[in-house]
Parts: sequence; structure tokens; C-alpha cells
Amino acid sequence: MADLDPPFWLAVIAAAAALALLVDAVLRADWARASLTDHLGWALMTAVVFLGHQMHVPAGARIELHYLGAPALCLMLGYPRAMIAMAVVLLADHLLAPGGSLGLRFLLSAALPIWVIYRLLRFSQRCLPANLFVFLLGVGFIGLFVTYALQLLAAAAMHAWLGSWSHDGWQQTLPFALLLASGETVMEGMLITLFVVYAPRWVRLFDDRFYLRRPRHHGRQRTARRSAQTQRPSVAPPGGATRPPMLATTRNESSFSAQPSRPDTTTIEAFSTRFPPQS
Repeated sequence: MADLDPPFWLAVIAAAAALALLVDAVLRADWARASLTDHLGWALMTAVVFLGHQMHVPAGARIELHYLGAPALCLMLGYPRAMIAMAVVLLADHLLAPGGSLGLRFLLSAALPIWVIYRLLRFSQRCLPANLFVFLLGVGFIGLFVTYALQLLAAAAMHAWLGSWSHDGWQQTLPFALLLASGETVMEGMLITLFVVYAPRWVRLFDDRFYLRRPRHHGRQRTARRSAQTQRPSVAPPGGATRPPMLATTRNESSFSAQPSRPDTTTIEAFSTRFPPQS
């Protein structure tokens, strides 16, 4: 977009707000727990976004379109690190091509899209099912496009309020900006999908313990089914007769011995005295 030339009071307020957000991001960045690999990935992604910002497409007088990248950077690095990375990118852009209010540009190009995509992610985690496709499609594609659209609309409204855009500028720039934002959304959504599948550690805001966990209601259904089976009452047979209890029988190994059993001699003698044999 074109450089913003706000009034002095607005530039001071924007610079103070940008500085406050940047200090908050530095305090929340969790530097101690970041490994060397995290810092290298952080620097690499910042450099990629900076190179994307150097590719400008002219779209009219004093109007240029370029790569945005802040929402995708938030998904990859997290909220605080994305803020710091975008501050470095915008500061380098300002040093290469001075002009406009750096604080207001930081609010529109970094703080606003990073905050929007972060809130959309938290909303999906709170209100939508814990499903992998909710993150990939809902946040990685739809959320990115909504964020880019809001960022472009806010920038266009600011340009119109400051008088740097005419009516023709709206008609020439905004449709092409939204078209480029849709292409950027598809490209970044595909990259985030590949990173989630093959290198989930590279997507910092992807929580595999949340999106890949088992649903809790299945375990509750199994527990309820088992308790119902154990507490099921016994059904009496028809006619009111009660079924005799089943007694457990055990076999005695000594009863199956190979020795023959001896006859009872007392019973045989009593039988022979009562019925003597006839000669």
C-alpha cells in the first residue's frame, strides 16, 4: 500500500501504541525456553517475509501491492515472536525506503492481522470441535483470508480518511488487493498443511495434544455400559419359581486315583447272617 502520512498527533499516538505492543511482545516471547533451532527458524521466516515485502506490484499512483505474511507468521511463530519479527521487517523496509508513519504502519500491517488470526484461533478452540480439519481449513485457509480482508479494508479506510486515496483508487486497488490476498491465503494454507503433517513443531500455534486427542464421550459411554451390565437385575423364570443358585463344584484329584475302592464288610456280614445260604 501507499505510505501513510497522518497528522502529527495521530503519528505520536500510533507510535506509542506500537511501542507498547512491541514491549509486551518482548516480555512474553519466552526467550529462555527457546532452543537454537527455534531462533534459527525464527530468523529464517523473518527473512522470507522481508524478501516478500521487497516484491512490489504497482497498482496506480503512489499505490503498490506487496506480500503481507503477518497472519501466517503468527501461526508459525506464535503471537509474541510474530510481533517482533514483523517489527524487524517493517523497520528494515522503513530504512530502505523512508516515508510515512512507521507506528501506524506497524499497527495496520502487523498488530491488527496478528491479533485477528490469534483471536480466531482461540475462538475455534473454544467453540468448535477439537478436530484437525478445524485448524487446517477453518484457521489455515478461511481464517487467513478473513484476516487479510480485514487488514486490507482497514488500510483502505485509513487511506480514505487521510485523503491519500481517491474514489478511483478504491476501484483500482481494493479488488486486486483482495485477489492477491486470496492467492496468498491458498499458498500459505497449503504450506501450513504440509508443515502440520510432516513437521508440526514448525507450526507453533498447532497444539497436537488438543487437536489429536481422543473424544471424551466415547470413554464415558463405555463406562456407563459396563456399569449398566454389572447392575442389571436378575429376571425370575415364569410361574414364580425361583431358579436354584448355581453352586461351584470342584474336583478332588484323589477321587480319580487308580486304586479300586474296597467293599463295606460290615454290610456284607449283616446280610449273610439274616439270609443264610441254602445248601
